[in-house]
Amino acid sequence: MEDIESLIRNILKKRIEPLEKKFKVKTGFFLSLVRESPADDWAFIVKLHALIEVAVAHYLEMHFGEPKLKDVFQRLAMSDKDTGKMAFLESLDLLKDYREFIKTLSGIRNAYVHDISNVSLRLEDYFEKKGKIRESLIGEFKKVFTSDKSRDSVTSAPRTAIWLLAMYLLVEIYEGVE
Repeated sequence: MEDIESLIRNILKKRIEPLEKKFKVKTGFFLSLVRESPADDWAFIVKLHALIEVAVAHYLEMHFGEPKLKDVFQRLAMSDKDTGKMAFLESLDLLKDYREFIKTLSGIRNAYVHDISNVSLRLEDYFEKKGKIRESLIGEFKKVFTSDKSRDSVTSAPRTAIWLLAMYLLVEIYEGVE
């Protein structure tokens, strides 16, 4: 597997820059997320989750081919397994390779935003406490990158691992519905 920096550069050039144009954000916005201060993992998770939520709503709107559903899908909770966006994805067997990642990211986001004492919690420390969540993320990372070094990548650089998975998901969503 190519080193992580060249992998990121490759992804950025070929797939992320066009995606930033679709999102109508300035070039470099997605990369800036992963480069924010490690002390601000809270903001990283919240911003990334918001991007994924918008993308999943867009994906569902495009799947049904009905622009009138845009507001409905945007307002649905992300992870509600009975009535949220995830319920639609699971019932329709959509984004199969990324559903566990979305659930994992939503769980991390909820831990950060529903307990204000976590505002300064680093992802490394969060994963140290939450072994099951770390193992889930390692499994998701292995699915996308098929690397023997997945455990090391997620454990030593969880922000980068989460960011890479999120970028692949965003590309999959926007290239899949065009």
